[in-house]
Amino acid sequence: MSDASDEEESEELEGAVDEEPKPGPSKPVIRIHPPTPPRTPRARTPYAMDAYNIMRKWNLNFSGARDGEAEAFLIRIKQGRQLILLEDEEIFKCLPFFLSGTAAHWFRLNKHLWRTWGQFEAAWRSRFGFPNFQFTLRDKIMRRRQGEEEPVVDYITCMQALLERLDPPWQLSEQLNYAHRNMLPRLRIAVRRKEVYDFRSLETLASQVEECYEPDRQPNQTRSIFPELAYRATPRQPKHSKPMAAAGISATKPKGKRNATTESKKASVNAIDKANSDPKPSTSAANNTRMAEMRCWNCDGKGHRSRDCTQARILHCYRCVSPKIQKAMREEIDKMLKGGIIEPSFSEWSNPVVMVKKPNGKYRFCLDFRKVNEVSKKDAYPLPNMSAILDKLRAAQYISTLDLSQAYFQIPLAKDSREITAFSVPDKGLYHFTRMPYGLTGAPATFQRLLDKLIGPEMEPFAFAYLDDIIIATPTFEEHIVWLKKVLAKISSADLTINPEKCEFCKSYVKYLGFIVQKEGLTVDPDKTLPIMEFPIPKNIKQLRRFLGIASWYRRFIPHLTTITEPLTRLLKKNKRWEWGEEQSSAVQTIKEHLTTAPVLACPDFERPFVLQTDASSVGVGAVLTQNFEEGERVIAFASRALADPERKYSVTEQECLAVVWAIKKFRPYLEGYKFTVITDHSSLRWLHNLRNPTGRLARWALELLEYDYEIIHRKGALHHVPDALSRSYEGEVEINATVSVAAEVLDIPDTESTDEWYKRRFEQVASEPDRYNQWRVMDERLYFLRPKPVISDIVEDLDRWKLVLPSELRKEALREAHDVPQSGHLGIEKTYQRLAVSYYWPRMFRDVVSHVKKCGTCQLTKVEQANPAGLMGRRIAEAPWTIVAADIMGPLPRSKSGFQYLLVIQDLFTKWIECKTLRSATGPKIRQALEDLIISRWGTPKFLLTDNGTEFV
Repeated sequence: MSDASDEEESEELEGAVDEEPKPGPSKPVIRIHPPTPPRTPRARTPYAMDAYNIMRKWNLNFSGARDGEAEAFLIRIKQGRQLILLEDEEIFKCLPFFLSGTAAHWFRLNKHLWRTWGQFEAAWRSRFGFPNFQFTLRDKIMRRRQGEEEPVVDYITCMQALLERLDPPWQLSEQLNYAHRNMLPRLRIAVRRKEVYDFRSLETLASQVEECYEPDRQPNQTRSIFPELAYRATPRQPKHSKPMAAAGISATKPKGKRNATTESKKASVNAIDKANSDPKPSTSAANNTRMAEMRCWNCDGKGHRSRDCTQARILHCYRCVSPKIQKAMREEIDKMLKGGIIEPSFSEWSNPVVMVKKPNGKYRFCLDFRKVNEVSKKDAYPLPNMSAILDKLRAAQYISTLDLSQAYFQIPLAKDSREITAFSVPDKGLYHFTRMPYGLTGAPATFQRLLDKLIGPEMEPFAFAYLDDIIIATPTFEEHIVWLKKVLAKISSADLTINPEKCEFCKSYVKYLGFIVQKEGLTVDPDKTLPIMEFPIPKNIKQLRRFLGIASWYRRFIPHLTTITEPLTRLLKKNKRWEWGEEQSSAVQTIKEHLTTAPVLACPDFERPFVLQTDASSVGVGAVLTQNFEEGERVIAFASRALADPERKYSVTEQECLAVVWAIKKFRPYLEGYKFTVITDHSSLRWLHNLRNPTGRLARWALELLEYDYEIIHRKGALHHVPDALSRSYEGEVEINATVSVAAEVLDIPDTESTDEWYKRRFEQVASEPDRYNQWRVMDERLYFLRPKPVISDIVEDLDRWKLVLPSELRKEALREAHDVPQSGHLGIEKTYQRLAVSYYWPRMFRDVVSHVKKCGTCQLTKVEQANPAGLMGRRIAEAPWTIVAADIMGPLPRSKSGFQYLLVIQDLFTKWIECKTLRSATGPKIRQALEDLIISRWGTPKFLLTDNGTEFV
């Protein structure tokens, strides 16, 4: 090809990208007209000079500032390459002519590293882009709201421009969610999200609704705008005459603008005519006109929206099942036909049938209403909180449970809703329900609303109803009969029936809502925990999530659950390789063991004060809520959680504060409005209250605690057993030194009857009702107790052994053998208690150990205080220059032309001399280099460096 032809084609390409010809004698004006016959575009790669001439018209210029221009530079190149094909190599050759300053130097030093445009783009963003550009962009999208006077088309265009810059891009549904949510409330209510499937449909529907609001937003026309036209106005039209086409200002008003000024005299006359004529039609009439023109997205009909469409939208075919299930299905249909629950139907709807197996081996007839529930109105009536019901069963001496027979089928279904519940069965035909079926999204709320009218708050705290499960608990038998008659009368008045096979009357313990309710409190149901016991070792993340979900249901019975499951939850982290080892198997086995020996939790008595014990460790925080009863201190609930990575960097005092704040929030339903006691082994709350001018999270915690009424009690860490165990990670069995057994000396229990009344009463109870007292056992005419793991946790070995229960006449001998004899060595309170707890148990044993050790004359005469020496207190005194140095970071400040944004300030506390260093980024390597240059290389290494423990100094 000749040079002349190249030059012509270069000019042709140059003209193709010119939007407006620029005047000048050196270049001819080239006008491009679309050719009449379409022809296939011919793509080719221009030479470097041609590429430069093309890119020169893209208005490219960048000097190296770290701001939004760096991203805009890449966007302009991307848009330009959509017009004409340019190779990466040609662009790299031309880029230096459009760069200046730091950007030009950077490009020349690194251009040999890039082979593709993608590599250059990544390096460009890393060097000149904002570090958190995508985060800032997402935040801007979430905060973008349509202005009150902003047209919806402009708002949607702006949102699309922001969403287009996301990397990686969001799903279309998520983009539409944000665009729809941030519209004006009146548009968001009128345009339903389900009717929008792309931005075009959103813009169309929103524009239509905006036009409906347009006449209401226009001010009334005044008669004094053009007074000279009042005499030339046309006569008023009679009421019975046909309205003129140009009767309103809206006919000449520019579309999309509000309060636009008329531009022609005719429009002005029309305005005067309208002002002098009869009042215009109401807004509702205009809306009715637009509604008549509206088209349904479902049936493509006019005059209604898709949500009001009466055409059948859900029609499912019959699902094939085995002959056995088909037989059960036909039996259920015959039974429901006979009972009037279903009837033949001529509905246009049809839902698939699902047979659900019951625990007794029979099948429950259900329908798959998932598609129906998607288009149904949701009922927001609340269901009772199961924990709140269980916590109120304090007076559970006599318990009865009632189960309603075919609960939902006892609720009549509205006639206009029956056809929606239709279903088809081969050889049987099409039927629909006349009673409320299982599976509808509003069925639980509807049924609970009925039960709340029958068994409402006036029956608390003796009768409660959770859907079809009713429980009655009273302290005396006489009261129980009275309340049982009241509940049965209420049920009978509502024409409801109960299932006698599932009812239990006047029991000492019952199964309710997956737990066992008894006089002593609440414990787990072995039948419900059996699936956990038989759960196989998880093979993938899905099975592991299922196992953790089932186990977390009983988290109130398992102390330090989060620390036990930490090896398991570690596998759920993103991009974590699946590696199942001995640690994970041990965690699964530990959870199963805890459920088999779960303690009996007491029901709270809100007339008694609560005691909250908290503790924190480097891996988690733990808490236990207790109350003091006649029989001693009882546990209400356990709670624990692992610390997040940022929380593990807190100081010890801050972690202890976090434990208290989190525990109070966790048990807020118990503590709010009551005075309670907080027991901790650290004076964190006192430190927080005495802190001057707290800021950040400390100020937030201090404000949150002001609304509670509590008393702080400090307990030594050695005596803070349960919360300490809840907060620490699981480390297996703990070895205890000097485990000298004292069983041989006291096992010789006399054959005569004990004088301990408590011992005799408990012995008779366990012997007569062994199933009720599952933690007690009578063997060889002796009473044994299985100590639950949450009581002492990791300070006692062999917790799975049965402990011999000692009557009061043998306890002093046991204490003497564990502490006073030469082989015991007069150990302290903790170790004496540990030795006894290995083999024995009696109520308030720890208190008896404390009393015995404190009364020991040998210990009081010879033992000295074992406390550690006091540590450094107060401020360190600087005795020489540059021995104690303080450092901190100021910023981010407004960015300088050189890119500096942070200021490192270093002060010598002896001379008060200050050194400063500007930084582009506050990172550890940068700060270390600054310390070496400013301090270490000039003054030597300081003895102490004081910082705020920020991550930059780690």
